[in-house]
Amino acid sequence: MIVIYLQQKDDNQIMEKPTTPECSRSEFGRRLRTAIAHKSYSRSPTAIAQEFNARFPHLSVTGHAVRKWLMGEAIPTQDKLVALAEWLDVDPAWLRFGATSVPSISGPTREFSDGIERDIGLLTDDERKVIRVAINAIFSTRKLRGILPA
Repeated sequence: MIVIYLQQKDDNQIMEKPTTPECSRSEFGRRLRTAIAHKSYSRSPTAIAQEFNARFPHLSVTGHAVRKWLMGEAIPTQDKLVALAEWLDVDPAWLRFGATSVPSISGPTREFSDGIERDIGLLTDDERKVIRVAINAIFSTRKLRGILPA
């Protein structure tokens, strides 16, 4: 842990000031506790881990990991954060950063009712690369046939 010490001019007391990463973890923990309380789930790390693992068995977590998230000692990996946000029905950007809105991407966007964006968000980087190769192959085939992407 990195700690920055500040000295007050008037009484020479030394105070600890948490660093940005520490504040970020602490604020994440506060937002996670808020989201869990809003959904009326148990606040027990073990119970939360069991609920999470029942919904996302491929991303299993321990009660200790959940305790660290709740206490602001750690932030989950991106795939687990996205799954948490989905489960708690909150925006992943808000959960991670406290952002009230997500910057829009340029170009046309389209929402899919089958949840493909969510599913892709839960994949590992290597699995997403496989999906990217498949998408590129589809578009290459379309290009050869003279069919433009929708």
